[in-house]
Amino acid sequence: MYEIDSRLIQFLKNNNQKYTNKAIKALLFDHQENVTEDLLEKMFHILVNVKVVLSENFGVKIYYFI
Repeated sequence: MYEIDSRLIQFLKNNNQKYTNKAIKALLFDHQENVTEDLLEKMFHILVNVKVVLSENFGVKIYYFI
Protein backbone atom coordinates (compact mmCIF):
# COMPACT_ATOMS: atom_id res chain seq x y z
CA MET A 1 0.00 0.00 0.00
CA TYR A 2 2.73 2.49 0.92
CA GLU A 3 4.51 1.94 -2.39
CA ILE A 4 1.34 2.63 -4.36
CA ASP A 5 0.51 5.68 -2.25
CA SER A 6 3.95 7.18 -2.83
CA ARG A 7 3.64 6.64 -6.59
CA LEU A 8 0.27 8.40 -6.57
CA ILE A 9 1.58 11.36 -4.61
CA GLN A 10 4.73 11.64 -6.76
CA PHE A 11 2.65 11.46 -9.95
CA LEU A 12 0.34 14.27 -8.79
CA LYS A 13 3.29 16.42 -7.65
CA ASN A 14 5.08 16.00 -10.99
CA ASN A 15 1.98 16.70 -13.07
CA ASN A 16 0.39 20.01 -12.26
CA GLN A 17 -3.07 18.94 -13.43
CA LYS A 18 -6.20 17.31 -12.05
CA TYR A 19 -6.87 13.63 -12.79
CA THR A 20 -9.71 11.18 -12.22
CA ASN A 21 -8.93 7.80 -10.68
CA LYS A 22 -9.72 6.21 -14.07
CA ALA A 23 -7.09 8.38 -15.80
CA ILE A 24 -4.50 7.63 -13.12
CA LYS A 25 -5.22 3.90 -13.40
CA ALA A 26 -4.59 4.09 -17.15
CA LEU A 27 -1.43 6.21 -16.82
CA LEU A 28 0.26 4.54 -13.85
CA PHE A 29 -1.18 1.10 -13.21
CA ASP A 30 -2.57 -0.14 -16.53
CA HIS A 31 -0.24 -3.15 -16.56
CA GLN A 32 -1.13 -4.14 -12.98
CA GLU A 33 -4.47 -5.92 -12.91
CA ASN A 34 -4.52 -6.12 -9.10
CA VAL A 35 -4.80 -2.30 -8.90
CA THR A 36 -8.41 -1.49 -9.73
CA GLU A 37 -10.19 1.86 -10.00
CA ASP A 38 -12.08 0.98 -6.81
CA LEU A 39 -8.81 0.41 -4.95
CA LEU A 40 -7.43 3.71 -6.21
CA GLU A 41 -10.60 5.51 -5.15
CA LYS A 42 -10.33 4.06 -1.63
CA MET A 43 -6.69 5.13 -1.40
CA PHE A 44 -7.59 8.61 -2.60
CA HIS A 45 -10.31 8.89 0.05
CA ILE A 46 -7.69 8.14 2.70
CA LEU A 47 -5.21 10.62 1.20
CA VAL A 48 -7.90 13.31 0.92
CA ASN A 49 -9.00 12.74 4.53
CA VAL A 50 -5.46 13.29 5.81
CA LYS A 51 -5.11 16.30 3.49
CA VAL A 52 -2.16 14.93 1.51
CA VAL A 53 -4.21 15.07 -1.69
CA LEU A 54 -7.01 17.48 -2.59
CA SER A 55 -10.16 16.68 -4.54
CA GLU A 56 -12.87 18.50 -6.45
CA ASN A 57 -16.24 16.97 -7.24
CA PHE A 58 -17.80 17.91 -10.58
CA GLY A 59 -21.04 15.95 -10.71
CA VAL A 60 -20.19 12.38 -11.62
CA LYS A 61 -16.40 12.89 -11.75
CA ILE A 62 -14.01 13.51 -8.88
CA TYR A 63 -10.63 15.03 -9.69
CA TYR A 64 -7.57 14.55 -7.49
CA PHE A 65 -4.54 16.83 -7.26
CA ILE A 66 -1.84 18.12 -4.88
